[in-house]
Amino acid sequence: MNNFILTISLLVTLAACSESKLPPSEVLGKEQMVDLIVDIEVSQAIYKLKFANKDSINYHHLMDDVFNKQNTSQEQFNTSLAYYAKHPKEMEEIYNQAIVQLTQEQAKVQSKREEED
Repeated sequence: MNNFILTISLLVTLAACSESKLPPSEVLGKEQMVDLIVDIEVSQAIYKLKFANKDSINYHHLMDDVFNKQNTSQEQFNTSLAYYAKHPKEMEEIYNQAIVQLTQEQAKVQSKREEED
């Protein structure tokens, strides 16, 4: 009886370990999520700086452009965001990579401004 329980426990453990850790097919990959988050943040910053006094149609158009550029949709992004929210370690990796990219972009812009001055 003890061998049976041990065998069942071992099989359950092996089955759990062998399950794929890949997200479902409708969820965007980490790299695409990073790229989307970076594009969204940059677009939102541009909107706030240039279009804050205009109507919201420009903002929606800007967001549509971001999703078209990344060949995805708002719905797929939201589905992916919900998936990664349930996987905090992966979400943290995504946001850390996005922060690195945004910091690099900011440094490029500052360097360009200093060259122009």
